[in-house]
Amino acid sequence: MAKKYQVVHMGNLASMSTGEANEHQRRFTEKMWENRQKRRKNAIDRSRSNCNFELVRGCKMVPLGSEKTIKQRIEERYKEAKVTDPNVARMERYKAQGKVYTGKPYRTICEIVFSGNADEMRRLAFGEQKLDRTKGVDNSHLVLQQGIIDWAKDVYNAMVKKYGEENIVSFVVHCDESSPHIHCCILPIYYDENKGRNRVMYRDTFGGEATVLDELHDYMAEVNAKWGLEHGEPVSVTGNRHIPREEYYAMLGHEIQEREEKKSKLESAIKGLGTMIDHLTTERDECTAEIEELEEQLAQCQGDKSEIEAKIEALKARVSDLDARLADKRTKLMEADRKLKEANTRVREAVTNFENMEKANAIVQEELGKDVDSLFKTTFFEDAVDGVKTMLSNNPDLKLGDKAEVLNAMFHAGAEHMVDVVDKAKELFLAGINGAANVQASGGGGGSTSDMPWRDRDEDIAKYLLRCLQAAGRQVRAKYAKPKYKPRRS
Repeated sequence: MAKKYQVVHMGNLASMSTGEANEHQRRFTEKMWENRQKRRKNAIDRSRSNCNFELVRGCKMVPLGSEKTIKQRIEERYKEAKVTDPNVARMERYKAQGKVYTGKPYRTICEIVFSGNADEMRRLAFGEQKLDRTKGVDNSHLVLQQGIIDWAKDVYNAMVKKYGEENIVSFVVHCDESSPHIHCCILPIYYDENKGRNRVMYRDTFGGEATVLDELHDYMAEVNAKWGLEHGEPVSVTGNRHIPREEYYAMLGHEIQEREEKKSKLESAIKGLGTMIDHLTTERDECTAEIEELEEQLAQCQGDKSEIEAKIEALKARVSDLDARLADKRTKLMEADRKLKEANTRVREAVTNFENMEKANAIVQEELGKDVDSLFKTTFFEDAVDGVKTMLSNNPDLKLGDKAEVLNAMFHAGAEHMVDVVDKAKELFLAGINGAANVQASGGGGGSTSDMPWRDRDEDIAKYLLRCLQAAGRQVRAKYAKPKYKPRRS
């Protein structure tokens, strides 16, 4: 029986945007649902929305999105602990100095995703009921089973024990995607004895995320053992790694080249064997003809009988040797032919695999190209106005209604360059989704820099979109920046 493994992913957020919160709680308008259903890679089955739920304080189960929004809970947690969001506090300090902070924000929220073997998760959620995962199929007949509820409560209680119930600002269970899973958002506010007050202690709690994640895997293995989910081996032991798309293309190309070279060598070997067989056959025919001639001389009593018989015996021995060599060469030729056929098949398979990858990539890029504009309009701008209110408040001259001014406030590239910012952001976005390595991430020479916003495969798409815009703003600003020092006049 195949082993069933637990799944634990960990990520960090500086804040929870409206888009991310809506995604978690499925707070979508009808228009947003329609746009999502049109996406090629829409993972949400709306007909199963009735199976989603949340766990709130007291491990109380409620329908997803029926309670307060996640942003409200975060604000209430700050108020309850008498703590100010460190990012807001820093903005206010800069504002008092007449400046605008544009650096990296503090990490304040840890988002942990819990799941397990997909088949086992679906069994816990739906039991033996028939689930059709074909896109667009109606699964509204499904009834949520007690197993997934009990598993979620075990995970919730484990998080309460480890991080404190007051710090869990969101614990949602999604059963409307391919594999049921949990999103748990933790705002790590604890009492700092050195400072004599509560504060957000992200670094103290989750700093060194790789180590913390290993420890969390060990911790959750005890919880999930009850549900038949095992702790897998860490990457440091297995050596497994994710292969970027471009590297995989290179591997396929190298594989095709190797197979073509092997095929070429086999073709050369077959040609050489054919030539050798022709030479050996010619020599055998000559020996056979000479034997017949000598036997005819012997029959007519021409020449020395003993000498002719000796020649015939020598020629027959030569023919026997040639027959053995011909048999060997023909056997080798048959084997080489067989290997060549296999090589041809492997080359065709490798080429087909490569072409299929390219076709699939082209389809994805085409769909992404169609969706990028709508993503920038619907996903980003809906969140941007809400997400930059604090930043905009630092400059009374800016108005929330003007998208160009919103972008200007966020990325400081100058309103006249906003088209360049959006175009560059689209380029970075597509490159990051595709895993491409050919996008110049800086204005000068020397190749790419750390400003290239590579995307983690588990990163929320809206969050990655925002990072692309921020990176684009920095690059465009650098491109159009005026020289710091004026050149001397000669």
